Amino acid sequence: MDDDMEVPWIPVKSQENADGTESHVWEKWVAFSEEPMYLALFARWDPGMIVRKHGHYSPHVLTVLRGEFTCGDRLCGPGTHIELPLGADFGPFIAGEDGVELYEVTVSYTHLTLPTKA
Repeated sequence: MDDDMEVPWIPVKSQENADGTESHVWEKWVAFSEEPMYLALFARWDPGMIVRKHGHYSPHVLTVLRGEFTCGDRLCGPGTHIELPLGADFGPFIAGEDGVELYEVTVSYTHLTLPTKA
């Protein structure tokens, strides 16, 4: 694994918490290609970060490296692997007290999300 220290962590989602602080989802894109089309990234979620139920326009897989989050009513800790088929949705996710770190791969680098029914 080559975790290039020069690749920056970029905040891609933010929320304001009840106490006035902010939490973020940070991503570090480590590999992407147009042919075949894919994106591999590390993600780091601040403690308490909420990612609403959503889907992707492509298959999407993630593995929890450190920390934990809940996905719906399931607690997901290190080693948890989630596979999302094209058009399916998942979540909501809530990062644990120490946040969570993930490794994700999707076959689309557009990173678009599908709207879902509440």
